[in-house]
Amino acid sequence: MSLHHLSIGPSSPPATVRPMPAPPVRSAPPAPAAGEFGTVLDLEAARARRAEPLPDEVLADMACASELVERLAFEGRQVRFDTHRLDGRVVAGLCDEEGALVRRLSLDDVLHGTFPEGAA
Repeated sequence: MSLHHLSIGPSSPPATVRPMPAPPVRSAPPAPAAGEFGTVLDLEAARARRAEPLPDEVLADMACASELVERLAFEGRQVRFDTHRLDGRVVAGLCDEEGALVRRLSLDDVLHGTFPEGAA
């Protein structure tokens, strides 16, 4: 067992303490117009008014994906995404209810909902 001795002598410079910088000054939000004080804002409705509607093609793809997820769930299966342990690429697999891999799927098949025969 060895002991180390640390000596702090009078030759050490004293510690200096500096004040923290003042936080930036934020301007106050604009005052509400007359009669708007205490108005409850519906954030979801405001976002919906600002958002552009999704194209019909996107809505159709979302509906197909939803139907596929429901069909797989009815069959006790699910698609899981992961990263390949060697090259870090995204991989997909068809898994059972316990999460055990049933078969690998190509990302193109997953994207288009076209699984090989017997996979879904």
